Amino acid sequence: MLYQTFDRFELEDISHLNRVSRHIEHSELTEETLNDRAFYKPERIEDIVSESIEYEQLHRAVSELSEVQRRRLKLYFFGELTYEQIAKLEGCKYQAVQCSVKAALKAIKKLMK
Repeated sequence: MLYQTFDRFELEDISHLNRVSRHIEHSELTEETLNDRAFYKPERIEDIVSESIEYEQLHRAVSELSEVQRRRLKLYFFGELTYEQIAKLEGCKYQAVQCSVKAALKAIKKLMK
């Protein structure tokens, strides 16, 4: 009887803690965090235009790279492959891929100025 009572109490306690955990805010509520939640802050038009121009410039700069540089750059940054993996995939040396990606980044930086 004592064990059953204890088990029931333990289950009720766990149930209560789960309810509390689901329904109580676990982050610090300050006036600043409440204001951030209450008000939608749209992006400024200047920021939107600036981002659009930068994206366009980047796209144009990438399109001016050689096909090999463009492919390796995409595999490295978007495919998340290492230089070694790209070299193995293309059947070339690690240094060739490394130089190609670095040259591509240098060209992009130059074209973005």
